[in-house]
Amino acid sequence: MKTFFFFALSFFLLFRVLSINLLLAQEPGSGSFVHSVKESGIIRAPTLIGYGLVNNWFLTDPNQLGELLSRNGLTLTEIEYVPWFDEEGRKGLSFRTDVEAAKRFVNIMRTYSITTLISLVNWNCEAPRKASNEWFLERVREIKDQINTDLVLLLPVSEPDDSDKSREWHEIARREWPGRMVLNGPGGRGRPLVSGKMDYLDWHWCIDFDPATVLTQEAGIEVINNTDCGQVVNPGPLRAVQMTRAALGKKAHFLVYDFDGTKIDEEVIQAMGAVIQQAR
Repeated sequence: MKTFFFFALSFFLLFRVLSINLLLAQEPGSGSFVHSVKESGIIRAPTLIGYGLVNNWFLTDPNQLGELLSRNGLTLTEIEYVPWFDEEGRKGLSFRTDVEAAKRFVNIMRTYSITTLISLVNWNCEAPRKASNEWFLERVREIKDQINTDLVLLLPVSEPDDSDKSREWHEIARREWPGRMVLNGPGGRGRPLVSGKMDYLDWHWCIDFDPATVLTQEAGIEVINNTDCGQVVNPGPLRAVQMTRAALGKKAHFLVYDFDGTKIDEEVIQAMGAVIQQAR
């Protein structure tokens, strides 16, 4: 029985590698998945292309993540500022933050020239959503003063509703944050409900996008195609290859949102990196 499971697992892993290589070989001149990533002279993605261990980023070594992203040519990561420190956090019942841990993470990403998208409040989480305006103001100010704006994108409220409080928090962030700002619409899609300063529109896809559907701009604002929705949260290497290729083909931004991972998905990052290296 053990021998059977060993061969079955070996076959499955071989099938995954061959499948990725087959996808990568669909374009003329492309090499194998493993070889292309190891080529000398890493090519960085010309747009924001990345991967984020968003809710459990504090569990990993940021140097390992930064080195892996950089070595594969990725340029973007994302963290939830109110992560899953404990079960309460996972349930959305905590507003616990750790600015020192976030500062260390971002500073290490900077050494690898990786931009960090900081999602300050996920509106789906009950505790942060019910926090006071003073709490939110303090969080914006501590990010500004202690982490600063260099290679940081701030998403003040993710997937907001059309409430006065949500709108007020957007305005607080606009007044306080001097750096680049990211917004999204209700449920993470569509135009934001507020007007004014916005550098990027964060669009949460609930299905895989392709070359015909990937977004580059909406009303003149650059779009970050984000897998922060349902079954797309971590699409795995095969689908990540296809979406990375679609994004690069249209010079679009793209982020894989690893919703519940507890360790870095190296296979996804390497698969995305292989596509980037082919775009020479």
